Amino acid sequence: MPVVILQSCSDNRAVRLRYEAEKKLHQAEKFLVDSRIKPELVDPQTMKAVAAKFGEVVEFCYQALDSINANSYPVEHREIQHIAFGSSSRLSQLFFSHRQYDTCVTILNRLMEKAQLDDPQLMTTYVNLGQALQASSLWDSALTVYNYALERYYPPVDDSGEVILVLFNIPAHIFHVANMIGDSAGGADMFRKAQKYYSDLATSFPDTRLATASHANLARLYDDTGQWEKEIAELSAMLDSTSHSRLPIELKIADIYGSKINDLDRALKQYDEILEGLDNSDTLTRPKVLFRISMVEIEQGKYAKARKMLVDLKKNYPRFYATTPLAQYAVARSFELEGNWNRAEVEYNYLIENYRGSDEAMSTLIYLTDLFEKQGRQQESDRWFKEAEKHFDKLATVGMGTLVEAKALSYKADLYRQKNDWNRSAEILLSLFDKYPDSETGQRALLKASAIYRKELHNQAAADSLIEVLKATLTHVEEGGES
Repeated sequence: MPVVILQSCSDNRAVRLRYEAEKKLHQAEKFLVDSRIKPELVDPQTMKAVAAKFGEVVEFCYQALDSINANSYPVEHREIQHIAFGSSSRLSQLFFSHRQYDTCVTILNRLMEKAQLDDPQLMTTYVNLGQALQASSLWDSALTVYNYALERYYPPVDDSGEVILVLFNIPAHIFHVANMIGDSAGGADMFRKAQKYYSDLATSFPDTRLATASHANLARLYDDTGQWEKEIAELSAMLDSTSHSRLPIELKIADIYGSKINDLDRALKQYDEILEGLDNSDTLTRPKVLFRISMVEIEQGKYAKARKMLVDLKKNYPRFYATTPLAQYAVARSFELEGNWNRAEVEYNYLIENYRGSDEAMSTLIYLTDLFEKQGRQQESDRWFKEAEKHFDKLATVGMGTLVEAKALSYKADLYRQKNDWNRSAEILLSLFDKYPDSETGQRALLKASAIYRKELHNQAAADSLIEVLKATLTHVEEGGES
């Protein structure tokens, strides 16, 4: 480093402190990167060592801020404050990832007390604090912080007009938590608040990205609550206000007509209009639309016509068919609905063998086990039950440590639940959550386990306890908002 810079640092204590804070932060970041390269990152001792490095930066910054007059050295004071914010946020993230949520709350509260954060930094800190409080099972306190942030930073946009998604999505997040845990009374209230928040934004800021994002979140809220006509209205509003992503929205509207409202003629009309607007060389969207049309044809009882479309799809778009297990399921299902069980069973077998690991293949295994049992064909039911067990166990072994294992365990739990083996099913679901607590599959497993304890094992205390654990786990605020 040039002598002149060293000389200026030594002459100005504020500059020297800022330089020292930057150096400490650089060392901590390097230590973090080096630790991540090594497998012992997951070791609590390594985590403590990394946290200690960032803790040193935080403490140094706080002492420096106390010793510098902000009016005399505004630039240096602001820069040290920025380092304090970044280091505290990183430190909080480290403890959060290791589920030490109380420590996160302490770190974030101290940050707001010791540093004069600017609005973007303070907003981020409030959101992080809300998540830490929620993870600490302090849901009411988390709601207080979330709601304060929503009121203080309204509208949720930055200086350039971009939507601050992590803040913007909080009302939808709050409703999602209430809806997920089955809190009907609380969920209704959270829905009304979220609906009003996004409706007000869409009305107050028309023809902006904020309005488009608000319509998108309203559509999701209506989708979650089965208000299909209102969802279509919001999606249509997005079509009127956006110049991009029209196709996914148009497909979504057609899907709602076909699979939710059951207005099959309207769905076909929508799909035909989409096809007319596609370029003939479009090999990505066209097979998707044709497949959807075939599904509507099945719903209309036009099984032979639907199968011809599916056979043509397999011939003309082999890649699409090979990666779309639902298409093969549709072929099998059409034969079953038509009364041709022998051919349906052949197609179901093809689905199971060639689309291993897919939801369609695994759900079919459970379906066949149940179907034959209901028909009194116990020997065949038992054969499919053993086949399903073997299928799920193999997938769980091959996919160990990944969401493939999580999905296989989820279906295995469903298999035992169908056999009324409630204890075994609950045991698998709890082990699944323990392995994958941050995944949607793991969280839904905990919800299913709670339902088993409440409805089948008549253990209300255990069921309530699991719901509290689930509520504390659902801390992730989605960062979607525009389709």
